Amino acid sequence: MRNMKKITVPVGFLLTVGVASGIGWLVTDPWMEPQSSFPPSEYPSELLTSANGVSGQSYGVPGGTVGLEVIWNVVGREVHLEWMAMPEGPGPGELSASETYPFPFWPTAFAKSPHDPDVYFAAGWTRRGRTRIIQIELGQPSLGVSVSPTGEPVYALSAGGVESVREVYDEATSSVGFIGNLTVNRKIDDHLFVHELPGGDVYDLALADGQRALIASSSGSGALFALPELGGPYRSSGSTEHAVLGHSYVFSHVGAPPGGASSKTLAYFDSDKDGDVDSALTLTNEEYRALGMTQEGLWSGWD
Repeated sequence: MRNMKKITVPVGFLLTVGVASGIGWLVTDPWMEPQSSFPPSEYPSELLTSANGVSGQSYGVPGGTVGLEVIWNVVGREVHLEWMAMPEGPGPGELSASETYPFPFWPTAFAKSPHDPDVYFAAGWTRRGRTRIIQIELGQPSLGVSVSPTGEPVYALSAGGVESVREVYDEATSSVGFIGNLTVNRKIDDHLFVHELPGGDVYDLALADGQRALIASSSGSGALFALPELGGPYRSSGSTEHAVLGHSYVFSHVGAPPGGASSKTLAYFDSDKDGDVDSALTLTNEEYRALGMTQEGLWSGWD
């Protein structure tokens, strides 16, 4: 096992490596597959979507506001950073900038850190049969303004780009399986909650030493909680701090937001916010709402 290998890559390097494409790899790998290659047959079909979004954030910058949306592409093995800016005062309206960075593996899950708004985690799988997780730190965007010869303001959006990449986990797939969902422990910043496919087990993964603690299992064997529906196709994940339930983590059913009309949500809670899961439930739409998970004012936003 290799853990916590730091690979710091300046933004300029990322944008100039590989002259033909104009973009560089987030992490180099001597056994990297060609970018045009498709996932092997073992790859879970439910993960083969053209794009998956991760809610970004807004930056208050001099001259206006800049928003970010992170979109990762499984088949293309890419992550897209979509930056959007709304300048203050008169101007051209919304500005946008887009950046694309290829992965050396097929990404299966992506999560935003609740501890640092510029940090994201990406999990994936390689043809050599390994599960890998990297930590990506983004830079700060900026919004510049100048004056045209006619006296009109001219705005320019500078994307934040990628500041650094750190590989935090690399292990044989047989011990973890495909990571279908990923959330970050809201108390302990180097612990991740991973939802494994195809079995559906949920683990607390410590990045420092690679140790895993089984939290929930469809069979219940050796787990804190038994949830028979864990193997379902949960594809949307997130976490929040709830005023009553404490640190709350959810995996939502394919094609439906948490609490949506056709959703089935896996939720687990750390009620005393000490980093340990205290309860885990599979919720229908009505049960999800009854817990107050959709009641505005009770939660502090989603990561």
